[in-house]
Amino acid sequence: MENKGLISFQCKDSEGEKWAGRVTYFKEYGNHYEIHIESRSGLTVYFGRCRAGWFACIPDWDAGTSLGSLDDVFYNTEKLSGALNNYIDGLTIATALAALAKELNIEEHNDTDELIKQFESLGFKQVVK
Repeated sequence: MENKGLISFQCKDSEGEKWAGRVTYFKEYGNHYEIHIESRSGLTVYFGRCRAGWFACIPDWDAGTSLGSLDDVFYNTEKLSGALNNYIDGLTIATALAALAKELNIEEHNDTDELIKQFESLGFKQVVK
């Protein structure tokens, strides 16, 4: 799936300062996504799922990090801000990911449930979470 001019979002920092952003490009590659964000700066971000959860890479900044769930703006801002050494861009990306996940219904996957189903399909009778 490829779209341009997808969604707009509003960022707000801990001091109450606000700024607008917009995801201007989105492409799904199967197991990861590419987005371009226009806000105070332009940012291209690749994000996706891995065994450990979500990740984001920002190649133009030589940065990448693991993430929490896509709707966890606080945690993801901390992770992204640390990787980028830039709070504003970290918050912008975290807010964009949360808005995009909600708008496009990008599902969170529960790997534990998938693993339990695999064990049960192999004949295990009692699998405890």
